[in-house]
Parts: sequence; C-alpha cells; structure tokens
Amino acid sequence: MGTKRILKDLLKWQPDIIVNNRFWNGLENKNGDIGTPEKYIPPTGLPGMDWEVSHTMNESYGFSNHDSKWKSYDQIMRLFLETVSKGGNFLLNVGPDAAGTIPEPAVKLLHSIGDWMKINGESIYGTTASPFQTLDWGYCTQKNDKLYFHVFDRPKDGQISVPLASPLKEAYLLQSPRHKLSIQEGQGTKIINIPENKAIQWPQVIVAKLIGPLKVAENAVQTSADGRIVLTANNAKLQGSGGIKLIGATTHDPNRPNAIGNWSLATDQAYWDIKVQRPGSYNLVISYLPNKKMAGTIEIALGDQKISHKIPSGDENKFIEKEIGVLEIDQRLLGETNVKLKLSLAEVNGDQLPEISSIILVPRN
Repeated sequence: MGTKRILKDLLKWQPDIIVNNRFWNGLENKNGDIGTPEKYIPPTGLPGMDWEVSHTMNESYGFSNHDSKWKSYDQIMRLFLETVSKGGNFLLNVGPDAAGTIPEPAVKLLHSIGDWMKINGESIYGTTASPFQTLDWGYCTQKNDKLYFHVFDRPKDGQISVPLASPLKEAYLLQSPRHKLSIQEGQGTKIINIPENKAIQWPQVIVAKLIGPLKVAENAVQTSADGRIVLTANNAKLQGSGGIKLIGATTHDPNRPNAIGNWSLATDQAYWDIKVQRPGSYNLVISYLPNKKMAGTIEIALGDQKISHKIPSGDENKFIEKEIGVLEIDQRLLGETNVKLKLSLAEVNGDQLPEISSIILVPRN
C-alpha cells in the first residue's frame, strides 16, 4: 500500500514522470510506463507497453569470484533475438571487479556480439516485433517493407519455410546483399533456400523484401531434422475464455520452458497445424509439470484417432516426459499443411490441469 501512495503523490506532483512497473503486482503488470522483466522473457512479450529485459552474462549482476557459469555466445544471442523479436529491448549486464576490470569471459562475449552487430545491426535497430507467432528455426523482426529472419537452426535441407501469404520481391543474406536467394512458393508459405556458409557468424540473417502489405498465413509445424514433430506451447493455438494461457519463465526460474497453463475448463482447448513430411507410426510423448494440487485427463485427437491419458498429481518440481500412446500418420496426408492435432481437457481433478510444455511425435522406425 505504501508504494501505491508514493506513486500517487509522484504523479500528482509530476504528471509527465516516467515510472517502471515494479511498484506492485509482479513484473508483468501494466501499472507503469515501461515493463522490466528480469532474467526472463515473457512468453508473448508485453503488448501495449514499452519493455526491456535485463539479463546477465553468468548468474550474477555484480562481480562474483565464485560465479563461473558464463553463458555461451549461442545462449546470449538466442535471449537477445527472442527479446527483440517480441518487441522488447535487451539490457545485458556486466559486473566489473574491484579494480574496475571487466572479466575476460565477458569481454570475449561482448566482442563476439559486437562483431555480429557491425554486420547485422540493421536487423535490430529501429525494428518492430515479429508478425509470426513462432518460427521453428529462429526469430524475425521487421522494418518498413523488410522482414529479417534470424536463422539459428538451419534445416537439414537448407530451406526455411515462412508462413507468409504476401509476395516477396527478393531475399538475400544481410551480410551479402548482392547474393540473391532462391524463393519458392509453398502451400501457404514461402520457402527460402539458404546457403551453408561456416564463414558467416551465426545466426545468419536473411532479408526478405515484401511486395505490398504484409499478410501472414497459418503456421504449420514442420518435421525436425531427426524426424520428430515437436509441438511446443509456443506454437500452440489456444482457444477459449476460461483462462487458458501461455505461462513462462520467472526471475527465480529463468530456464523454465513456456507451458500451457491455467487450464480448468473443458470449453478451452489447444491445437497445432502440422505439415506432414513423413508419414508413419509415431510414439506420442507429453512433457508436463507435476503438481500436488493439479491433475486431470486429457484427450489428444488426430483425425479419427483419439488417445486419452490421465495426468496424475505429483511433486517432482520439474517437467517430465511420458510416452502415452501411438499415432499413425497416413501416407495420403503427405504434403498437407492443415492437419490438426487437438488437445482437449476431459476432466480436472484438483485446482486445474498440470502445465503442459510440449507434445512430441517420435518416429517408431
């Protein structure tokens, strides 16, 4: 209550003062001009307000002789690009030692990021959030008539699929604008062929120039290089008004995966569109977070096939994977992009259904 009174007086004395959202109700509330999540990225950003993630290079904000858990270049860049792709600013902390010296691992990381930014800064500065819900292979930013694709996980065939209905004028590597890339029309997608060039500092940035207004198509989950179909909470479509939502990491648990949570009504549901690239038999694996107060029965449907499974309560305090059945994907579905896998709630035992982070289809042969 004291902080509310202070804020009320501040706004009375200086109506134009800028305040952050740390006065009450957690780090994702709207009671401020700017959002300030710390050491984690909100699952869907903070739409409707300016926001900034503050993160660390190891585990500590200040200098610590005992903290040697330095993040890798890949980890930092993924945090950086995920934040920017959701419309946020990325504040990367570094703690100097007692003599004012920046630790060598931090210097190395900063130099690596700086080298990448010298070439690819155009894809960061002045851009806005990605128009796509999620992309299997990386992240996207946009500016004027350009989309910038940041490719971390290059598909085995060298082709990235973009759920885009708009026509494209051209595509090229930001590092090499004269090298135009091949663009193919897919079913509701654009397929861009990207070169395998180990001389390019990762992640690669592909620029795609639009013709006319941006039109996003439905995004279908593709088969991974290892043959699995990974349906994460991030690329799920959530429907209903009962409170179902995406729940993410927190300051105290920054490595926690995003999950479908707050699910207590059978009228809510989740589904995924799948692009069938490999017909056959798949083991169905679910990843969920056991909770002593949460349990329930789910139903997974793919066409005429239905699998029911009761998720028990528990107190493991970490996400666990469990194989719950077998699904068949018919040969006749090969190439289809609107095959839906639906996740429904049949029964709740306890406060609500345990949080679900992913459903994975693992090929059996």
